[in-house]
Amino acid sequence: MNELRRIGEEYSVAPVVVMESTSHYQLILHQFFQMAGLEVIVVNPIQSGALKNINVRKVKNDKVDAYKIAMLYRLKVLRTSQVPADSLRGLRLLCRQRAELTGDVTRYKNRLTAYFRSGLSRV
Repeated sequence: MNELRRIGEEYSVAPVVVMESTSHYQLILHQFFQMAGLEVIVVNPIQSGALKNINVRKVKNDKVDAYKIAMLYRLKVLRTSQVPADSLRGLRLLCRQRAELTGDVTRYKNRLTAYFRSGLSRV
């Protein structure tokens, strides 16, 4: 963090953190940088992948990917992804868990019904 601040002061420009969306994995980093007062841009991997495919040779590593994402930012062709607020993410998680539990209850009821039906046919 100190390195980012030092570079920002040296070049008189506020640093910007640009990262690819990785389902829920980037959320902790996003929150950390945002709480530190930095601008954070989250990019859809499909969008950043378009520039990755322009090379003749297939070079795939984090350093090359980071450079290409930085170039996308510099060329101002990035469309940022919306990162939902903590409260909305919490609500989504609760809804997913409820749907999962409802599905579990349905599966157990179906298994129990099938068990009783197979037991009755033997009588």
